[in-house]
Amino acid sequence: MICNVILTVTDEAGCSDTCETTVTIQDTMPPDIICPDDRTIECDESSEPGNTGESIATDDCDPNPIINFADVITPGDCTNGETITRTWTATDYCGNSSSCVQTIEVVDTTKPNCQCNTPATGTITPPDAPISFTATATDNCDDNPLVEILGYDCYFYTKKGKRIDKTESCVVEIEKDTISILNSGGVGTYINWTVLVTDDCGNETEMECEVEVINPEPIRWRHRQRQREERK
Repeated sequence: MICNVILTVTDEAGCSDTCETTVTIQDTMPPDIICPDDRTIECDESSEPGNTGESIATDDCDPNPIINFADVITPGDCTNGETITRTWTATDYCGNSSSCVQTIEVVDTTKPNCQCNTPATGTITPPDAPISFTATATDNCDDNPLVEILGYDCYFYTKKGKRIDKTESCVVEIEKDTISILNSGGVGTYINWTVLVTDDCGNETEMECEVEVINPEPIRWRHRQRQREERK
């Protein structure tokens, strides 16, 4: 900005004289900018400033310097992880600018969820075999977590509570996420299997699934009993 300035000098006797000069006013000082704190967020959280923080800036001459940011994204060690290097820049109306850097670490530390998908009753009857159950999983960031069945066990309890192994009488096949019970081993048998779910970042969930083999007759009896109660 250029201004014309008139200077007047007056002595003690009241005599004065004037002259005129030109003054150039410059703004060469950049704004002061403060970055938000570095953040670590989960992969399903927003990385927008509304969630990770916004910078603030002040300037000696411009009451509202313009603030912008630019991101550089560096992939992490797994699919859902990354490092966001966010450079904040404040610019005043004279074009002076200053910058600061915020680092946002995006991580995946959340374990996936597993579903056995067994009957709600937790039971099967001998006529149900062959029958198959496919385990499924959901994850906050991985659309297709790995689901696998690690192994199974087959057993029953005597009236005295002694556990008897029945793996030789149960006929079971496992293929990745599906267990097929070809022969249930008879009434009173428990068939148990272990499911492991792993997401892209190595988070694991292990779940035990189980069905009990029961006599189908009590089921029919309970159904008739329920019908009688509904008629009342």
